[in-house]
Amino acid sequence: MLRTRTYLLVGGMLLVLLGAAAYYLGFRAPWEASGTLALAYYTVPQPGMDTDLVLRVGVGAVTLHNELGDSIPVTLRTREIRLDNMHDPIILFEGTVPTGVYTAISFDLKSPSLENPWESSEAPPRISLAHEEVRIPCTVLIEEGATSVALVGFERGTSLHTTGDHTYSLIPNIQIETRNNTQTVLAEDGMHVSFEGGAVHTSAMYGMDMDGTMQQNHRASR
Repeated sequence: MLRTRTYLLVGGMLLVLLGAAAYYLGFRAPWEASGTLALAYYTVPQPGMDTDLVLRVGVGAVTLHNELGDSIPVTLRTREIRLDNMHDPIILFEGTVPTGVYTAISFDLKSPSLENPWESSEAPPRISLAHEEVRIPCTVLIEEGATSVALVGFERGTSLHTTGDHTYSLIPNIQIETRNNTQTVLAEDGMHVSFEGGAVHTSAMYGMDMDGTMQQNHRASR
C-alpha cells in the first residue's frame, strides 16, 4: 500500500514538472489554437554612423505580452547574434504561439562583446549593458494557421556609447516592424530570410531611456 502511494506521488510530481517544462519551453497543447511567429533581426544601415566594431550579444527569454497583462513565453533559449556591416535579415526563432493580439514583445540581452576585425592584435574594447531587458510596444497579431513576423533592426552605430577609454555601454536603439499573414522565404544558407506579403501592424523606432524604458523616436545622447 505504501509502495503504491509512493508511486502515485512520484508520478504526480513528474506530471507537474513535465507540464511546467512544456509551458515554459513553448510546447502547446494540440487542441490550443495557434499560429506561427517568425522573429528575425538585422543591422540597420546608418551612413556616417557605421563602425568597424562587430557587436556580439545574446538574445533570450523572448516573450509576448497582451493588454490584460498576460505574458506568453516564446522561447527561453539564448542565442548569440552578430551585428556587423551586413544588413540582410537573419532568422532568430520560428515556432508556434497561441492566437491573439499582443501589444508588446520583450527579450533579454546577455553578455555583449566587441571585436575589431581589422585590429586583431589589440585587446577588444570593453562593453556593458545599460539594462538587460528590452520591451518594445508593438502590435503582434497571431492568427490560427497563419505566419506573423517580428523584424527587429538594431541601430548598432547609435547604440554604442563611449563611457571611457576603450569602454562602451550598449543602449539599444531598435527599429521594429510586425506583420501578419505573411510568408517566410529562407535562403539556402538556412539563416538569411525574406518576407513576402502580409499586413503591416507596427513600423516604428524605439530607443532606451535612462530607466530602461523603450520610448518611441528616442535616442540617448552619445
